[in-house]
Amino acid sequence: MLDEMFAESCEGEIRFDEGSAMAYWRVFEYLYSGDYIDDLKIEGLQADMFFVKDLKVLALTKMKHRLKAGWKSKSFPTYIKEIYTITRSSYSIRLAVAWIAAEHGKDL
Repeated sequence: MLDEMFAESCEGEIRFDEGSAMAYWRVFEYLYSGDYIDDLKIEGLQADMFFVKDLKVLALTKMKHRLKAGWKSKSFPTYIKEIYTITRSSYSIRLAVAWIAAEHGKDL
């Protein structure tokens, strides 16, 4: 009876109207395996978009690890802009990126 209420169960497919296919793939990968292959451009977006708390924690942990040396990259300012564009203002990835930028502000 419940299956009949959802078109996806009748059609055997799920459609998504927002976000990228890769973001969905990484969320499914995380849900099944507890990890995902990271991509700086979408990790914050996927965690924020799907409201999966443990995924947000994992994304933040991976990002912090990479930024220990990654702040030296010429693309770091672009990364900051991208994070602020794709995440909500309350999201902790923004705070972590701002903290790294402030810590190394003289060198950027």
